[in-house]
Amino acid sequence: MVFEKLCKDAGETAYQVCKDTGVQSSTIANWKKHSETNGKNGYVPKADKILLIANHFNVPLEKFIEP
Repeated sequence: MVFEKLCKDAGETAYQVCKDTGVQSSTIANWKKHSETNGKNGYVPKADKILLIANHFNVPLEKFIEP
């Protein structure tokens, strides 16, 4: 999952990112669940939340688009 890699590379926890961006931790948890189950459970966050995370890590929004 791109989010987890970005956290690891930045030395941040998901909690820290949520606190800094205002994105709810449940949003991240559901996103992770969606990724781990190939879309059968959880959900992908709305674009505005992904944009907050992309801006936090200073990466383009396209980084979060899976092929």
